[in-house]
Amino acid sequence: MSDIGKGKAEPLTWKSRKKIAIDIANVVAYLHTALPRPVIHRGLSLVSMVIDTNSVVAKLADFSLSVTIPEGKSHVEVDKITGITGYMAPEIFEHIFNEKADVYSFGIVLLELVSGRKSDPLELSVEEATLKEFVLDHVENIGLNEIVDKIVSNEGINHEELTSFIKIALHCTKENPEERPMITDVAKQLRQLDNASK
Repeated sequence: MSDIGKGKAEPLTWKSRKKIAIDIANVVAYLHTALPRPVIHRGLSLVSMVIDTNSVVAKLADFSLSVTIPEGKSHVEVDKITGITGYMAPEIFEHIFNEKADVYSFGIVLLELVSGRKSDPLELSVEEATLKEFVLDHVENIGLNEIVDKIVSNEGINHEELTSFIKIALHCTKENPEERPMITDVAKQLRQLDNASK
């Protein structure tokens, strides 16, 4: 799954990419809201997902970095910074974070799904230190054509749908965690976007 549109398997269609996004949003929403105390995955990335490419079912795996928000607390405090470069929310570097850190990581996953690019800083130019910066720069200065994976572009997907998907992703990756949506709202927005395209 690390090469979304490339590799040995068939490239993923836009419909499949949206399905993956919805599946993972639902899983993260479950972790954040359905358990007695919220669980923060902390390792959310394309690498932490298992995708059944036949049925296009996405599952979240690798819970080795997961933490539970302590009872009576609204956040987690940690001594050691752990996570995956390119996916970590800025507040993780302050050692205090909550569910919104997963929302940030999920936003990066959405950007990878729409762009077909990895979030790996080694694959981006110096000017584009992060995938988020690459997308922001292109949204503001160049347009969608350079952001959207050519495989998706060739499907003739509605421009408004792609713009909405990118806006959801960028909203998830706001620097200030208070400005990010709850993952339940993100899951709902993605379902609405998918239903509108049917």
